[in-house]
Amino acid sequence: MAPVAPAGNNTKWAVGLGIAGIFCCGPFTAIPGIFLAKKDMDDIAAGRAQWNEGWAKGAFYLNIIALGLFILGSDSFSGHLPFGS
Repeated sequence: MAPVAPAGNNTKWAVGLGIAGIFCCGPFTAIPGIFLAKKDMDDIAAGRAQWNEGWAKGAFYLNIIALGLFILGSDSFSGHLPFGS
């Protein structure tokens, strides 16, 4: 049996990128955060890593929300939504 590599570094980065995506950077940090969180989720599912899967899933969804808020805000700002300017 192969040794289990520690994981979580990607998840920590993904959480930070998701927070930055919500507050200022939008897709520039949310998209890489999605990929980092998904990589850790895949490693956990395959048994290559031992880490709390809840953090990886939370980071994944946080980045999805950050991306969605950016899209909603940009559509609202451009006037494509009824409650926009």
